[in-house]
Amino acid sequence: MLRFIESMQQAGAGNPTGPKWDNAFGYNVNPGRFAGTYCLGSDYGDRGGYKSLGANLATAVVGVAFMVTSRPGDPGNPLLEWWDGGSRQLSLYNDNSGRFRVYRNYPGGVLLGTGTFSLPVGSWVYVEWKVAFATGATGSVELRINGVTDILVTNVQTTTSGNAWANKLNLAGTYNAGGGNSQRYQDLYVLDNTGAQNNDFLGDCRVELRVPNADGAQQQFATVVPNTAGHYAKVAEIPHDSDTSYVEDATVGNVETYLRAALAATSGVVRGVQFSTVAKRSDAGAKTIAGAVRIGGVNYFGAAKTPSTVYTVEDNRDILELNPATGLPFTIAEVNAAEFGFKVNS
Repeated sequence: MLRFIESMQQAGAGNPTGPKWDNAFGYNVNPGRFAGTYCLGSDYGDRGGYKSLGANLATAVVGVAFMVTSRPGDPGNPLLEWWDGGSRQLSLYNDNSGRFRVYRNYPGGVLLGTGTFSLPVGSWVYVEWKVAFATGATGSVELRINGVTDILVTNVQTTTSGNAWANKLNLAGTYNAGGGNSQRYQDLYVLDNTGAQNNDFLGDCRVELRVPNADGAQQQFATVVPNTAGHYAKVAEIPHDSDTSYVEDATVGNVETYLRAALAATSGVVRGVQFSTVAKRSDAGAKTIAGAVRIGGVNYFGAAKTPSTVYTVEDNRDILELNPATGLPFTIAEVNAAEFGFKVNS
């Protein structure tokens, strides 16, 4: 099942990892992989951020669009790392010849495999990295570049912590091995091997951010700041502007839904829809909200979330792998027609 989706667009011209990642730092690069999009810029292999996934993943897959604009030294700089709490399990590197390497821990640890594909400078590739975590010689690692297997290692130890899982992804890394490189990231997903959907390699993916551009069928929140027409305009800024503009309500059951621009993609498979509510609690007492998707005039709600007293994004995130109205994967037309928003849950 999908655990996380990242477009790198949610901060606009700011640090692309800022809204969703822990201890994030990096810089915006525009254009990114596609015209009109941003990507994350990272230098020296130590500018990125941790993503706590909220679960222990015994098998995990991460996919991300990746490019280098200059070569690192040898052994290179980290592209991705899997962690268990404070313990680095595995690291993925791109070395001074453009080849990928997988290490247990980091280059001071054990080299598990080296690929044969040589990444050209200035060229985007889609990297997918699957790991079965094991404390003994029963784990495995597979790396695919543009859908083609480049590294495949089986019957190896793939952990350092003593636990057969990872619960945190590090984008770039904390170990600056070679220096001098500059790398780019965009269109990232993380999944595990559970569930009936999205439980193995997805192939080259594009993640599109869409923010409200018109009011939908329901605008029931009582307070609108500033008090001007268009509720959607108060929640559509990138990045969010805290208390400068917002909608607010305390009546349980009240719902807001919004329209968005159509997806740029006109064909292909929709793997999932992730929707996030930037929210905070402005009064005492227990309050919860829930994400909402409106399809065919019917509202469907996500799990209850408890906002903190400061604005957060990740506390209020839902991922839908299936259209709740049909029980099947979304089509592009269904995503374009749906309205997304939130409600006062309790």
